[in-house]
Amino acid sequence: MEKLEKDVPVLICKMEKNFPPGFFNPMQHLLVHLAYEAKVGGPVQFRWMFHIERALKYLRAMVGNKVRVEGCIAEAFILKEISYFSSVYFAEKHNVNAPTMRYNVDEEPSASDLPIFQSTGASASASSPYYFKPGERVSAYLYMYANMKEMDPYFKEFQRQNWTSKKQPRSKQLDKMRRDGIDGKPNFPDWFKIYKLTVKSIKTWFIYQRGGCPLEGTVGTMSMDSAFALPHLKPLVL
Repeated sequence: MEKLEKDVPVLICKMEKNFPPGFFNPMQHLLVHLAYEAKVGGPVQFRWMFHIERALKYLRAMVGNKVRVEGCIAEAFILKEISYFSSVYFAEKHNVNAPTMRYNVDEEPSASDLPIFQSTGASASASSPYYFKPGERVSAYLYMYANMKEMDPYFKEFQRQNWTSKKQPRSKQLDKMRRDGIDGKPNFPDWFKIYKLTVKSIKTWFIYQRGGCPLEGTVGTMSMDSAFALPHLKPLVL
């Protein structure tokens, strides 16, 4: 500790040679006093004020009438003790000992069989209608398809039927082919609408597809309109 107390001023002088004056503030100068404070005050856990300041902040929040500070704190503590004691005799849900889960994670799962709709939760804010601009509808379809593992075989089949070069397409070429098509052929959403009518091996929830978006029939379908809703879920608006 004594060696550190002697070395700190030398180290700061060396720093002043390499850093501009604006770098130095009271925090850098504080290093000079840390070793002396540790020797005089002892371990920091016996002299720091962090937990005391947290406790004082908690007590100040209880004060509603600054004329009767002690009474406000006493009443708040009594109310807290009563609420904790009485909550033991109520149901396990919705009490101070077992608060409601955040972000609606305890909601019932979706009735859909598609994994993309299996995540629990709800929208963070109210939804509002949005009408697609040209090209955004296809982007929305492709974004949904890309996040569905069930669509991987159909992406491969689409590439096999439309990509004629011996070289594998680059990522940009593949995205452009799925979005705009190639050599006058339809893009992926339009191709899939035609493909589902000719192949009988597609699963049930793909047969209920409308407008290029597969959804389970019992949950709902996405039409070519910009806004859509699922009966078992909150309205989803892209």
